Amino acid sequence: MHLFKDKCREVICPERHYYNKQNNKCERIYRNVRDVFYQVYYKITVQQEKVDQITVEQEKVDQIIVEQEKVECSIGCMIDDYLRVEDGICSYFERVLSGSQCCYLSNWYHPKDIKNSTHHEYIIVVNFLVTNLHNQTMYVESMSSSFVEIFENKSQLEPISRKALDIVPDLTEFDYFNNGLYDASYYDYPFYTRDDHCYADYKTINVVANYFCPRIKLLTKEVQLNTSYLTIMNKNIVFEINSVIQMEDGFLICLDDRMIAKRGSGESKSQTQRNDIENILSLICSITSITSLALTMTVYLLLKELRTLPGLQQLILSFHLLVAHALYLFGMNATYNTALCVAIGLLTHYLWLGSVLWMHICTLNIFRIFYYHVNTHSISNRMKLFQRYLLYSISVCCLFLTINIVYFFVSDNSTLGYLGYGVDRC
Repeated sequence: MHLFKDKCREVICPERHYYNKQNNKCERIYRNVRDVFYQVYYKITVQQEKVDQITVEQEKVDQIIVEQEKVECSIGCMIDDYLRVEDGICSYFERVLSGSQCCYLSNWYHPKDIKNSTHHEYIIVVNFLVTNLHNQTMYVESMSSSFVEIFENKSQLEPISRKALDIVPDLTEFDYFNNGLYDASYYDYPFYTRDDHCYADYKTINVVANYFCPRIKLLTKEVQLNTSYLTIMNKNIVFEINSVIQMEDGFLICLDDRMIAKRGSGESKSQTQRNDIENILSLICSITSITSLALTMTVYLLLKELRTLPGLQQLILSFHLLVAHALYLFGMNATYNTALCVAIGLLTHYLWLGSVLWMHICTLNIFRIFYYHVNTHSISNRMKLFQRYLLYSISVCCLFLTINIVYFFVSDNSTLGYLGYGVDRC
């Protein structure tokens, strides 16, 4: 939770991520994803060759002609820039990010006053489609990084946010159709060969800088905006506008360490007391349960006459519950050692599965006695049944553990520690 104006706010992570409060990070739930559209806003500066300067005398003589040529060259240069930019971006990302498909430039914004200068600045929207399994973190970081020299001349692309486009003055969207961009002759370029997948209804992610940071939501009235920064009102905290995600009624900003509430600082006194009481009660109940199970096992081990078939079942059930409680209570924070944490997680999973199965075995044995009148007083019958129950318990537990481990390796979709165990808790 986050402290702001004496109240806690929900910490929000991107889809398929969860908030790791201990490290203040958004962690992946899945190792790889597929079938995703990525939409990125870029501010691009296209460098042109220097144009011949028109002398003052010529400008005075041919002013009307020059102005007409400027307008014509502006539209022509913009179309050339569009084609060069799309070709360069698509070639670059399809080479750098394997399996990515550059579908199209969905929007192209330019200054209202276009000049025939050596540097043309635009804001563009690029759409990428990745249908195969891929590392989303690597792809997003590549798309949200600035890069240069991907075109014929040195040009620079800088990722920006959607909000940055809204607050940049004097920009207008380029009209492709009325300006002849979609003339048939332009479709000779190889990158215009688009797959039908580009028009499929896949999940769309709007990529911004620091996309994977944990975020909190602020209302519009709580912030101040300018062309470069977002400032929290009454706080000395400033964020670059390109890292901000705009919502319908506010903004999502990265959770800064200065905004994280220390224990008790953002909680009321009653809430802090309630949390402390819950923790103490949980500890008392767990210790009581462990103590009772230990006493139960001691009694069954000391008194031989209690070690009938139901008694053996109770003894094994108590053992599973005792060790499972102990591992959960004292071992779940052993994240400092990866191997130990994974071992604790795997063993805890096995023991809780075993506890459920031995409860099932107890009820099954009672059913067999009352319905089939099975004789369990004979030592030979007792041991045969006990061995069968023991084999059943171990086999089913190992089957579930094996399924979990095989899924971890085969699906390639999980990042939950190693072998599917151990994350921020063991």
